[in-house]
Amino acid sequence: MFVLNQAQAIEGAVSAYFALDSGVPSGLVFACFMTATLLGSCIYGHLSELRYRLEGILSAAIIISAVALGAVGSLCSRESNLVGLSASFFLFEVMAGIAKPSLSCLRSKYLPIKERSILMTAFSTVFNLLVFVISLSNHLIGDAGVWWAASVLLVFAFFGLLQLRRIARHEAIENAPRTWRRVRAKLETIARVMQIRRLVQGIAKQAEVEGVE
Repeated sequence: MFVLNQAQAIEGAVSAYFALDSGVPSGLVFACFMTATLLGSCIYGHLSELRYRLEGILSAAIIISAVALGAVGSLCSRESNLVGLSASFFLFEVMAGIAKPSLSCLRSKYLPIKERSILMTAFSTVFNLLVFVISLSNHLIGDAGVWWAASVLLVFAFFGLLQLRRIARHEAIENAPRTWRRVRAKLETIARVMQIRRLVQGIAKQAEVEGVE
């Protein structure tokens, strides 16, 4: 949705800001967006090194992205909004750079390997359908409505992530006794192996002593 509508929003803001039909350097704009995404990925790497939880990082990125796109929706109806619009777009791209690696890690954490491709295909189908419907409704809801719709979808994603965290926490609490039993069984196995090893070493030493005598 961002890719389909950002060029039109920037062109309108540039025309209103400079009061003439100025050409937009699309290549430079794209390079700036990619730089912002790279900055977001670097921020994610730094937060990961500080041992922040993935769910917390992604939650913050989603809610800040929703605020940024909501700001774009508010600025679309104003004149001379180039500075605010650019800041909102760059903030969104930074959050996208944080969200992409976070989503990849969470997919590997929560989605089973066998069903992952099916689930991702189903999700992509629904997502592309939503983008298609909202983009076709541009003449009904206007440019601002498109950005507000994107912001609302991000808010839904935020609450969905919160629900996922609750489910994961509940399952972890339920599986805690089973996990402890497995850990205890492994510890008992290790203790038995160590006991057998000490017994074998004792027998070997005794055999050496008897051989010397």
